[in-house]
This record gives sequence, structure tokens and C-alpha cells, in this order.
Amino acid sequence: MEFTDAYKQTGSCCFSPNARYLAVAVDYRLVIRDVVSLKVIQLYSCVDKISYIEWAVDSEYILCGLHKRPVVQAWSLTQPEWTCKIDEGPAGIAYARWSPDSRHILTTSEFQVRLTVWSLLNTACVHVQWPKHASKGVSFTQDGKFAAVYLAGIEWSPDDSSIVIWDSLLEYKVLIYSPDGRCLFKYQAYENGLGVKTVAWSPCGQFLAVGSFDQILRTLNHLTWKTFAEFTHVTTIRSPCNAVVFKEVDEPLQLDMSELYLSDNFPHNIQGNCPGSIWDLVLVSHSQWGIMVFASGVKEFCHGLGLDHRCHLTLMLPLCYCYRSLVDTLCITMARIANLTKVEIAQFGTGLMLLPNISITTPYCCHLSATALVPESAAEGNTRVKYKVMDFPVSLPFQKPAPDKPNPKQGIGLLSWSNDSQYVFTRNDNMPTILWIWDIRRLELATVLVQKDPIRTAAWDPTCPRLVLCTGSSQLYMWSPSGACCVNIPLSNFVVCDMKWNSDGSCLLLKDRESFCCSAVVSVLPETSEGSSDGEDVY
Repeated sequence: MEFTDAYKQTGSCCFSPNARYLAVAVDYRLVIRDVVSLKVIQLYSCVDKISYIEWAVDSEYILCGLHKRPVVQAWSLTQPEWTCKIDEGPAGIAYARWSPDSRHILTTSEFQVRLTVWSLLNTACVHVQWPKHASKGVSFTQDGKFAAVYLAGIEWSPDDSSIVIWDSLLEYKVLIYSPDGRCLFKYQAYENGLGVKTVAWSPCGQFLAVGSFDQILRTLNHLTWKTFAEFTHVTTIRSPCNAVVFKEVDEPLQLDMSELYLSDNFPHNIQGNCPGSIWDLVLVSHSQWGIMVFASGVKEFCHGLGLDHRCHLTLMLPLCYCYRSLVDTLCITMARIANLTKVEIAQFGTGLMLLPNISITTPYCCHLSATALVPESAAEGNTRVKYKVMDFPVSLPFQKPAPDKPNPKQGIGLLSWSNDSQYVFTRNDNMPTILWIWDIRRLELATVLVQKDPIRTAAWDPTCPRLVLCTGSSQLYMWSPSGACCVNIPLSNFVVCDMKWNSDGSCLLLKDRESFCCSAVVSVLPETSEGSSDGEDVY
């Protein structure tokens, strides 16, 4: 994966529906960037700090909600001089959203007094009294001609042939309606308990997944509306089971010097070019970590070649070994050897270079031990993250919810389908570090990802069955049917708190607390694990 630099943000960030623009809130300013170059193409100033932003479906307009004031402001990308300001007065604005035609804005007042539809064409407005919720309970058809307003949740099917609605968590009730108002089916899995927590249609529209507080995922078909599968989130996985369990573990950083060897193009007749019997540079290759260059006696060596030693010093290390203590030690060591008064450090993607000016490109060799320049203390206490395949049985960590507190952390709180409708992932909230991936075609558990930290969010690639998740750490975690891997983010002190895919799957938006960056997947996981280039990180 490739990562951009980090940029400032103070709130919402989102891609435009046409995948061309990225909107970023920076205090009271709305910054519109080009997705490819991240250059600023538009800059708008709001009357107060921006709380949330939302693109219109046609990507020509964008609205900003200001929580500190009961105001919504809208802007046009094609007409920068055009602006719109909606003020509900004493009623306030709790939430605002676009209609599918991109020419109407829906606002919900504080305390759900009314839902108002504002027209950008003729400034007309329509009021709907007493909506149930501010940000949910409203769903549009795909063509945008109809909207449904109901209870705790409502969702049109992808083909607009039916509507699913569900009540509050106090009662298990799922109702399927046709657009003309006929009740097609009423589903109730159990009584006398907390009910539905999450509901999601599959992209193909043939399956409906219902996650409940009883920690079970139930799937219904669109023909008879009967349940055809129930998936239970158990605390211990035992064989026989076809699922693969990946567990995130820390692995100490250790450089195995037994795998070091000289480059094939090493000039063995270099003795005449350097004074003395002690050689000055060594260029070695490592089967796993690539090329490393170690240096000693640079001053004498360069003078022997008639070169200025202050302009010819290079050290390259693999990124996973570039922790601060090791780099500082090597800088001091090499500066002393070369009599350099100042050594600058620059980072180049997969390595670090100590740069006086230029690099020696011709491979030279010496009999100096490479370990002499890598103090053992520098490698102690440093680890990298990887996935380990677990053997059955596997006991999974879980939390017992407090029975005397409201809104217990239990049940299916995270639920989403892959773009091809074959896979669905879930997170059981009393097992917050576990992500379950179910195979709907085989009606079985496909994979379990066991993380060290609670899962913040997970998202499917909109173009293929590839999943990315984050846990509030400096790593990204990726899964596809061919395996799973951990990806370190090469930005200092960058912690992934949230993420979003661009609609064309070209890149990811990664959010830290006060900054963001974009990431592009330049190489996908192979179709089979046998083709993996790194057997320790990708399975």
C-alpha cells in the first residue's frame, strides 16, 4: 500500500459520490481537494465551526451542518458564488441530509418536532410532523421518487421492490412491506427480550441480514421471507470447522545474519582501489529485507579512490528496522567514522538514508562484520505486528455486560455485506476485538479475525470482496478470501480512528484525531496463499 502525507482536519471528511473530490472540514473552513493530487480546488468559509458535511448525490453541491448554531450552509462546486443558508430559528436543526435528486435538503429539528424538506429550486418547504428520529427512520427509493418515514429503522431493498422496517430495541419486530402498503411478512425471532440491533440488505437484494441482541445473525430470503441460516457467535471455536482464525500478535524484530550474502555483481578485484588490508564498505543482500549497506573507514576509503568522503556516504535500512534508537546510534557511529560534523536523515518510502550529498552506487565490499554497527540494545523491546493462524480449539475473549445498566454492550452492533453478496461480516459488541466473516454461499463461518484492541470500524472494498478494518492503532488490517495481513502506516504518531473507501475503490481515507491521509492499494492479496511474497504476514 502507498500512503500520502498527513493533512489537517478537525471533523468530517468524505469522498464525493463521483469519486473525484475529497471534502475536509478544518474548523470553519470547508476544503475541497482533488482525490488524485490532493490539491485544494475550492475553499469555503462558514459562519461557525463545521460539525458534519454531506455531498449531494450528483457531487455538484455539498452541505455543512453547524451544531453551535441552528444553521445549515450549502455550496456549489460548479458555481462558487452560489450559496444557501437554512435557519430553522428556535426549532433548531439536529440533522440535515440531501434528497436523491440533489435539489432538496431535509432537516430534522431538535427534539424531533418536525422534518422539513427545503427546495433549492424555488425556496419552497414542506413539513412532516413528529419524525421518530433525527438521523434515521427515513429511506429513499433508488430512483429518488419516494421516501419512507417510520420507526427505529427503515430501508428500501436495492431493487425497490420491498421495504423493511424494525421497531425499537425493546421489542423484536421486523416487518416487510410492498411499496403499495401491503404487509408481506412479519418476523419475530423471540419475545420478552431486547430485539433488533442491526439490519442490512445484501447488494443483490436477495438476502436480508438481521443482527439481534441475543448475539445471533439471522438471514432471510426475498422469496418466502423465511430464515434460511442462523449464525451464532460462540466463545470457543472447535473442530471440525472450516474457518481460519487469524490472531494479531507481536513479533520481536530480529535480523537473522545467517541469510546475508554478497551481491552477485560484487567486484572481487577491488583490492587495488583501497589502501590497507581492511576494506571499507560492505553491500549485502538479505532474502527477506532486501539491500543493506554498512560502512566503516569511509574517510580513508574515499581518499583512496580520490573522492571527497563528505559527499559519499549512504546507509539504507528496511523500514521495519528504522526505529529511532537504531537510527540515532548509526548516525553517531558513521559521523564519527567519516569525520562528518552534520548528518541529515531523510525518509524514502521503504528505507532511511543518511545524506551528506550523494550516494555511492558501485558495490564495494569489506570483511567488517555487519553486526558491529547494530547494537543489540537497539533491537530489544521493538516488535512488529503480524497475523498468526491459530489451531483449534480457540477460546475467544469476551466481556460480560452489566445487567443493571441500560444499552448493554451486547449483540450484533456491526454488520455489512461484501459487494458480491457472498460474505457478510459481524462484530458482537460483547466481543469487541473479534470480527466474524461468514460465507453465505456455503452457509458457514469463513474467517475469524482476533485483534488486540477493540475494532473501531470495518469496511468492504466497493469493487471486490476485500475488507479493511482499524482498531485505533498505527496499523491497518486487511482480509480477502485468499488471506489476511497487517499493514504498518509509515506516518509518525498517526493512529487510525476511522476510515472510508472511495466509491470506485481506488483509495482509502484514513483519519487520525486531528489529521488525515489517503492510501492506495497498489498490490492486492493473491488468489491463493501459495503466491504470497511474505509468508509471515500474509496467509
